[in-house]
Amino acid sequence: MGGSIVAWPFTDLILGPGLSLIGLCSDPLPASCGKQQLKVASQILAEMDASEPGIHVVRDIGGVAKALEQIASQNGRPVIRMSLQTAMSPHALFNVVSKGTYSVDRLGFMGTLAHSVGTWWLVVFDFLMDDTVHVRNFHINVIMEHLRRAARMLRIWKPETPRPLVVLDHLDFVLASGKGHEAMRPMILQIFAFCAAWSYDDELIDVVLCDAPTNHRHQSWQL
Repeated sequence: MGGSIVAWPFTDLILGPGLSLIGLCSDPLPASCGKQQLKVASQILAEMDASEPGIHVVRDIGGVAKALEQIASQNGRPVIRMSLQTAMSPHALFNVVSKGTYSVDRLGFMGTLAHSVGTWWLVVFDFLMDDTVHVRNFHINVIMEHLRRAARMLRIWKPETPRPLVVLDHLDFVLASGKGHEAMRPMILQIFAFCAAWSYDDELIDVVLCDAPTNHRHQSWQL
């Protein structure tokens, strides 16, 4: 536990933002995308290139988020995609944000190791504090701040690089879960607040929110 306390400043200052930066600039995993999804994604990216940083909402039954990730990377734009489809609880939402910010699936062993260490730290905090939801809410704040710092480093070190893109996929799932799980609402609002700050205040990142059409929205799970 003492080692964790000593390592925390180093992780927060260097390791977290650095890993997020590596993930942003890494190649996404191969994915098959339909022609229509690729067309829509190309149009969205073209609009981004011609406008100020902002948040774009896409009504999508499926596939556009992956197409955005693939085309953005091919065009040299740093990009990450967070799939919120499994974010059905506070811990699951934290897990999704953590894996997305640090590009765990893309970075192989390094990403898996970082995620395992982060999970161990959560166990330590859970042992010290009774409010496990607060612990996850706090750590989501830390993780998203790492992503902000990574984007800022990119702008300073490589100003010619296009603005990074963050794609939040399956927004309808997490919104439905938030309706049935009171503890998730502050976490969801915090994510939206960071998206607004990244785009409009800091002018660092473009954000795409992929939401299902109204007639395809998922109902919250209730027993």
